[in-house]
Amino acid sequence: MLARHQSHRVSYSNLASRPAGRPAATSRNRHIPYARRVCAASCDAPLSNDSKDATVVVGVQARRRRTGVVTKCSAAASVPASDATPPAETQQSSSAGSQNTATPTDAIINVVKAIMGAGAFALPWAFTQGGLILTPVALVVSCILSLYSLSMLCRATDLAVTNNLATTEEVANYSGVAKAAMGKLGNRLTVFMNLITVFGIACAYLVFLANTIGSTPFASGFSNKALIYGMMPFMCALSWLRQLGGVSIISAFGNFTVVLGMSFVTWYASGLMTPTSMSALPMFNMSAFSKFFGPVAFLFFTHFSLPTVRGGMAEPKKFFNAAVVGFVLCGVVSILFGAYAAIAFGPSVPSVVVAALEGSSMATIVKLLLCANLLSTFPVVARSAFLILENLTLVHTDPEAAKAGKELGTVPALAIRTAFVVFAAVISASIPNFGVVTSFVGGFCCAVLTLVLPPVM
Repeated sequence: MLARHQSHRVSYSNLASRPAGRPAATSRNRHIPYARRVCAASCDAPLSNDSKDATVVVGVQARRRRTGVVTKCSAAASVPASDATPPAETQQSSSAGSQNTATPTDAIINVVKAIMGAGAFALPWAFTQGGLILTPVALVVSCILSLYSLSMLCRATDLAVTNNLATTEEVANYSGVAKAAMGKLGNRLTVFMNLITVFGIACAYLVFLANTIGSTPFASGFSNKALIYGMMPFMCALSWLRQLGGVSIISAFGNFTVVLGMSFVTWYASGLMTPTSMSALPMFNMSAFSKFFGPVAFLFFTHFSLPTVRGGMAEPKKFFNAAVVGFVLCGVVSILFGAYAAIAFGPSVPSVVVAALEGSSMATIVKLLLCANLLSTFPVVARSAFLILENLTLVHTDPEAAKAGKELGTVPALAIRTAFVVFAAVISASIPNFGVVTSFVGGFCCAVLTLVLPPVM
């Protein structure tokens, strides 16, 4: 695919023969302001598992060359709690170029961030559905397939630069690689999947919040539907934040709450374990594939956030080995946590395992901290989808303003964000549990971005 697109590029000799001051009118430099905004909007975002919690920091810089204007995108995704969420590696562009200083250790940490998140709390439920043998096997297979497709994504990135299809900065995010490999179709497909994924994550957040808050003493009398609609105004208000700051603080807070939550669940489960606990669970239940596979895929299918981690490294060639370490580490932790909690809580474990924590003020504190984590990361996770929708609206309502690089007005922008959250709340109110949402987002959206597009590239 990459080789096919190489033939469509304008040669340097043709550009050199043009009169001075008249650069080639290629699609790259015809509407640069609009290209900047679309690039910023479609760069990889949330989606940490439930970030999947994602923080996307996008920097765009344009500079003149013999070939015209080259739009440079450098994006860093921070995946607090991996909910759909990308890792916090902020890349800075200057006239001299990007300063990429991340080490392999930094890459491992960011990969772990991208994988582990609030979605991990659905693993015990997944183990009770698929069985204590089938679910770990699915985890291992998903991990292997993810690493293989990641290797293809890395090769596609290198080929795009080697064949002069894109600059290093242009392929520093998932959508940039897709565009270089598959042209406009790849870019549009990536943008579409981004919208679907972020919307699914927004629904997952609302369901997670309702399930978790509903299990606390002061909200036990409310139904999930009532709690979802009760959280909707807060989510709308958070969506109105058009300028984001403190990304690293949000990421650190997210990591802290996830580690605290998993640790407390493990400690709590140790008091429930009995010699006969394992006998109540299935070993191999293939008929429940549609239920347990989604949460598993929600963990490892995070490729939309990983090119930004690779692009932030001083030596990108070392990224894949670092990713292998991160994936294996997360796989081991996920199997141990999921199996242990499933055996301890039994077949009745809720889709959000923290909802099963009872009887202590510490359990309530853990639940509230996890809810605070999701609320704080929502504006970051949803940012890419908001920007895409705002850009599309501006292009259709005021093309000249879009070409000039202007932003959509405050009132229509807030209306779009509010409608997004309200629609997500309406859909979420009809969803029975968190596991169903992760099954859709992980089993379809993340699977397309991980298992379908990289081989095509």
